[in-house]
Amino acid sequence: MLRVLEIAAGRTIAPHVGNSLYSWTSVIGVGLAGLLCWQLAGRLAERP
Repeated sequence: MLRVLEIAAGRTIAPHVGNSLYSWTSVIGVGLAGLLCWQLAGRLAERP
């Protein structure tokens, strides 16, 4: 599911910033940062 969202985000921002390595790197970086925050929030929620 994340991969589909990354492709959709990349195609959405491509007309505005161009279809370059930097735009794809930023899209993937934001996706990975979101996964990391999701994991950390889950660990904090499970703490007693």
